[in-house]
Amino acid sequence: MLIKNLSLINFRNFSEYKVEFGEKLNCIVGNNGVGKTNILEAIHLLANFRSFKKQGDEVLLKNNEEGFNVKLSFMSDKEHEIEYQFDKSGTKKIFFDKELAKKISSIYGQLLVTTFTPNDVYLFIKTPEDRRKVLDEVLSLVDKTYLYSFTRYKKILKERNQLFAREIDDEDIINLYSDELIAPGYKLLSKRREFVININRKINFYYEKLSGSNTNTLKLIYVNPQKRIDSYEVYLATMRKLFSENRSEERIKKHTIFGPHRDDLQLLYNNTPIEEIASQSQTKLALLAFKLATVDYIFKMTNLKPILLLDDIVSDLDEIRINNLIALISDLDQVIITTSNKNLPFLNKTNLIQID
Repeated sequence: MLIKNLSLINFRNFSEYKVEFGEKLNCIVGNNGVGKTNILEAIHLLANFRSFKKQGDEVLLKNNEEGFNVKLSFMSDKEHEIEYQFDKSGTKKIFFDKELAKKISSIYGQLLVTTFTPNDVYLFIKTPEDRRKVLDEVLSLVDKTYLYSFTRYKKILKERNQLFAREIDDEDIINLYSDELIAPGYKLLSKRREFVININRKINFYYEKLSGSNTNTLKLIYVNPQKRIDSYEVYLATMRKLFSENRSEERIKKHTIFGPHRDDLQLLYNNTPIEEIASQSQTKLALLAFKLATVDYIFKMTNLKPILLLDDIVSDLDEIRINNLIALISDLDQVIITTSNKNLPFLNKTNLIQID
């Protein structure tokens, strides 16, 4: 997979900007504040239809402008084009190959991107919701059945919670919504566990290559109270029992207290939660290893190598680890890196894009 070009109109700090990318390593170089991260944010937006920052589309609009337009062309099976339009009234339109997409789900996963930003080092300090979003984003990109189950689960969950909020006493209706949650919930649980198994097959390999040491170990854990569930029949019986036994508590709290919307991820560093023991440098390498393992997972599921976006990646890394990283990513179809350091030794091996 390969992005050919990107154009921005009234996006963030750019009034109008066009850039072309090449194969393999691309490096966007410029001083802080010139908009390097905004370019990666635009690409991520076109792949996932949301920013990697916790902000709505209105924040992406350049000050005092009526709307923004972001468009790129890319190669996968053939050349495609994605365009994202937004105006300040809140209307947004997404086009794929110049045709208006009636549903985002119909084109989700066409552009495969894995993104690393400096904020990712805090992933295992943030909320469980942030970690579930990482899972759901990756799995929805590569598996249409997961995306369908995820969308359906959210819809039914919202409706079930509304029953409690409105203090509906009809047990038959609540039981109906409870049963409707179970099938998509099991799909989320089983696919998330498969993802974790796949990540654990590669994450230590990448961490050893990045760090240059094999003295430390990483393990990703899927945190779910129902650890022994190994079939749909067991999950069905377990969830029905939990819903029945905890109905009073759900009525008091006015929301659903069991299910995959409550699950979490944990990353162990030498069998200890990484946020409790690792330095910031170790954590950064661990999250990079997680992202590279995710790239492998996407390739396994789609037979396409995703585009890797690395924002300000070389800060806090010494020359040895920078070289280790470059060696690991050089075989990918395309990598786009941002940096403010104009003296990095690997720059002469990249498609260099300078922003003033």
